[in-house]
Amino acid sequence: SIGGLCRHPSHWKMNKQGWLNSKEYHKEKNKRKRIAIIGDSYVQAMHVEHDQSFFSILESENPDSLECYSFGVSGAPFYHYLYMGKHVTDRYAPDVMLFILIHNDFDESIARFVNHKKEFWTLLEQNEDDSTIFIPIPPVYNNNWDGFKRFIKKSALFRYLNYNINIRAIYTHWKNVRRLKKEGVLETLSAYENNINVDRLEEEGIIFKKLISSTTKEIRETFPRQHIIFMMDGPRQHIYENRLAESKVILLNQLVKEECLKHEIDFIDLTTTFHNDYQENGIKFNFEEDYHWNEYGHKIVFRELKKHLLSE
Repeated sequence: SIGGLCRHPSHWKMNKQGWLNSKEYHKEKNKRKRIAIIGDSYVQAMHVEHDQSFFSILESENPDSLECYSFGVSGAPFYHYLYMGKHVTDRYAPDVMLFILIHNDFDESIARFVNHKKEFWTLLEQNEDDSTIFIPIPPVYNNNWDGFKRFIKKSALFRYLNYNINIRAIYTHWKNVRRLKKEGVLETLSAYENNINVDRLEEEGIIFKKLISSTTKEIRETFPRQHIIFMMDGPRQHIYENRLAESKVILLNQLVKEECLKHEIDFIDLTTTFHNDYQENGIKFNFEEDYHWNEYGHKIVFRELKKHLLSE
């Protein structure tokens, strides 16, 4: 559930292959077209009922022609999707690979921007001919500490305070604001849009461009037989405020589109879809308590994906 008073409860299931999906995955293929959906928590889709995710709706409406296998890892960035894709193709040989892209997938792909994310493949350095790659570090377990964590997580009160109220984040935010006020630098903090430092995006745009260019090319070359689709989120907050023209992160959508055209990858930009729908219906695509897509958002994403697949 999300937020105080346990709003928006949802149910999900982990299959025997270790993925959040209500169905089991099989190596053997049938006559249906197999679609692999790769992404982060938006593909985990824990915030909605398991049958209300966009890929579950897509399969349920096309049970005789499509099967959708979802591969979502919370916090995973764009560069990590390449290695998730290798796992997926080796085991399940999908016909279509759909990558769901969120704006913070790109800065989180650069190791020096997120040095705390040791569990993902990221880029340490890039030049014209080669890249230095950060290889994920296997977790180190402490039996006593991990045993205590398992014990405390059995407490409903702890789970409510930690996950619903997010009390640790509230405390950390309060402490940081207090410190910054004392230092007199609170007003000079970088602006964020869609969880991206837009000052960094403007100052180091060439790094983002190189990342998108090289990773898109590598994905195309690594999976030459698959039909590949990139579907990218829109700057929703600017859409809600009718300030789409002022969005800075939309530059990322444009960069991804350009690279998709170069490498024969289908690109679905949800910006126009979300903008037009919000102008007409005024319904938000995420929860008030959480920025992930809500049930309505998943329906809109499903419709856009279905329209794209049917137009082929």
